[in-house]
Amino acid sequence: MQFTSESVEALVEQFSKLPTIGRKTARRLASYVLKMPREEVEEIANALLAVKDLPNLQLVEARPLHHLRGRRVE
Repeated sequence: MQFTSESVEALVEQFSKLPTIGRKTARRLASYVLKMPREEVEEIANALLAVKDLPNLQLVEARPLHHLRGRRVE
């Protein structure tokens, strides 16, 4: 799948910079974004910008949940 719009290609390029996202997945994400309502796209964009605006943001690595496999969580 090849997009003709420079804007869409730029979006694919940006998605493909994310960890574990290759060109194929980036194209799928871009295709999905094209089908989304504008309001939802704005919400994603705003959430990304809001996270970057947080002062002194520290990432906390989540603990793997494999120890819960087979257990019922309520």
